[in-house]
Amino acid sequence: AATNFSSIIDSGFDDTIYVDNTFLGLNGNSIDIRLSGGDDTVDISGGAFVTVRYQFASDGGDGTTGIHGDLALGRAVGLTSALIDGNNTLFTTSLATNFNISSGNDMGTFAGSDNFIGAARLAGSQYNDQLFGTVGNDELRGLGGNDFIDGRGGTDRISFQSSPNGVDVDLSSGTVADDGHGGTDQIRNIENVRGSIWDDSIAGDGGNNELDGRGGDDTISGGAGNDTLIGDSHSQAIDGYFGGNDILSGEAGDDTLLGGEGNDILNGGDDDDVLVGGYGNDVIIGGDGGSNFDIVNYYYETVLYAQAYLDLPIGNPQGVIVDLGAATGYDTFGNVDFLVGIEGVFGTQWDDVLIGGGNDEFESFRTFYGNDYVDGLGGWDRLDYAQYDNTHFVNIDIITGLAQLYQTSSPSTPVATTQFQNINDLRGTGGNDSLLGSDNTGGLVERYVGLAGNDTFQGRQGEDEASYHNEHNHGGFQGIVVSAHSSIFDAFEILDTFGDTDVAFDVEDIRGSVFADMIIGNSQANRLRGEAGIDDIDGKDGDDIIQGGTGADSLTGGNGSDTFVFAAGDVDAVDVINDFNIAQDQLDLAGLLDAAFLPANTTDYVQAVQAGGDTTVRVDYDGTGTAFGFVDVALLATVSAGSITFVYDDASNTSTVTIT
Repeated sequence: AATNFSSIIDSGFDDTIYVDNTFLGLNGNSIDIRLSGGDDTVDISGGAFVTVRYQFASDGGDGTTGIHGDLALGRAVGLTSALIDGNNTLFTTSLATNFNISSGNDMGTFAGSDNFIGAARLAGSQYNDQLFGTVGNDELRGLGGNDFIDGRGGTDRISFQSSPNGVDVDLSSGTVADDGHGGTDQIRNIENVRGSIWDDSIAGDGGNNELDGRGGDDTISGGAGNDTLIGDSHSQAIDGYFGGNDILSGEAGDDTLLGGEGNDILNGGDDDDVLVGGYGNDVIIGGDGGSNFDIVNYYYETVLYAQAYLDLPIGNPQGVIVDLGAATGYDTFGNVDFLVGIEGVFGTQWDDVLIGGGNDEFESFRTFYGNDYVDGLGGWDRLDYAQYDNTHFVNIDIITGLAQLYQTSSPSTPVATTQFQNINDLRGTGGNDSLLGSDNTGGLVERYVGLAGNDTFQGRQGEDEASYHNEHNHGGFQGIVVSAHSSIFDAFEILDTFGDTDVAFDVEDIRGSVFADMIIGNSQANRLRGEAGIDDIDGKDGDDIIQGGTGADSLTGGNGSDTFVFAAGDVDAVDVINDFNIAQDQLDLAGLLDAAFLPANTTDYVQAVQAGGDTTVRVDYDGTGTAFGFVDVALLATVSAGSITFVYDDASNTSTVTIT
């Protein structure tokens, strides 16, 4: 077998080149075949990853003509220079034929024609080329000239990695203002961009893009969509490693920004983003706050991920020190990052110190192998082990402040230990976890999220919640079924979203899934939430708070004085309340109404209308105070007389509406 070479250059005559897995490139299984004259055939169907390049093609005598290459047809031919109109039709300047992009018809030639089979990458010439991809995933390189490049279907990348200067690419406008060779290209159906080793400007579009600046001081913006932005990746097989001081802007969508080497500025923008500074003193900005949840991820700087998966430089074998309150992160390289608007921190497999912001925001901390320390300081803070599947399990005790991670195959010796304090939200692994609360008297609810596995939750004192509302994001596929435990008084037995069975005792509250749930309370004062889906909720004994969420839910308060809650957005369907007692139960409509107009104008915004033996509750959801703004939110079964008490601000502010 031939080994340790990286390119094949044709003879200039009629060549046939067959490439299969016996060809191994110098720095990886990637071979560059460069064609010029003659009628050549290149067969790459044997499986090697090959670029077909026309870097040495002649110009046909006019100084501008290039090639027409079509990966779908497996053919490249010479052509004259062309222009493209708004209808995506190519008109040649010296031939009587025209070429429609969608039809795939061939053009006339000035020189030889080449056939290629199985190629996934196509590079043009230094002249004006038309390059077309397939319905699959392709890589296209125009090189010099004013080119037209169409990826067609699949997820396609345009690459400028060999450009001698920086490039200016805008996917939203479909233009390359500068291809690094002095040319201007038009591009269609391109999702991903790989820049040069120089200073690039790369902008995405409304889709999901991967934008890779490689070396140089790059400016990269993702636009809408869920994007991955990479400031400095590298491949020693291509161009070695070149760092740069990059500016990455995620804008809208759930983005991943990877700074690489250099002192970078990463701005996630709107929505939920993952930010990796890499080497250098970086400025890492999560975004605009609000409901956004932005994560600074130092695990991607470790040997387990940086090189193997992301092609980024590897940090030193040392943990990180992150203090959200001080807005600092000492990374694995010993550099200092400036952190703004960060709610989540991923540590490393070494010994980390992770400190929260000490505010009322929700914050989450994820630890890996290593002996770590986590302090949430204040507010709602989570210790998270969702990255581990059923090959691991974790035992966490808020009273002792210890979290011990085990491999399922070796359940007697922990592989990692985290000491923590000021944590009130625990999320386990995909294994059988034990999550223990505290004698909480501070007023905050302690929450337990088991994910997959047969998990055990013990709330101890204070108010505690077993939550399932986000398990679909981790593979959960069905609604939960909550019932009384067969042998433990007032304990819950819960069939979870994975089909596993959890046990919760000294736990008062249940938060359901996005599926159809069945939830039955106990003798305590429960808070039961169905969330999305068509849910069936029964509070049983105690003074319960019940919220069906979206969907047409069936709600039963049971004994006690119960409150039925309707939050913003809970107007897509009508909930049926089966046993509403107008003498002791309440409706909480604060989430649907503007309290500034209440209670003086109550009847302008809330109506209770009798229909047969039942009563329908209607609210003016758009706040116009007109009949056109009213929507039905609840049907009170067998309620036909009297006045309904509802909460319009908080538990101390109530008003009444008379059934009409």
